Amino acid sequence: EGELESALVQFGRVLDQNADYVPAYFQMGQALAEGGRTEEARGIVERGIEVARRVGDTHALSEMTGFLELL
Repeated sequence: EGELESALVQFGRVLDQNADYVPAYFQMGQALAEGGRTEEARGIVERGIEVARRVGDTHALSEMTGFLELL
């Protein structure tokens, strides 16, 4: 709460360790959107959608697609 930059660093670490961890993309996108960084949020969510498709995570794919439409 209120520590967006710190959160983004942590999300980055998670994705550096495991680029296929789909929830991190969605959560990072949500944090960016809440911080008013809409274009960055779109970019990370789009990356997450690609990963979700590749790993077959249809639930996350659906959630992120819906979220992206709202941005």
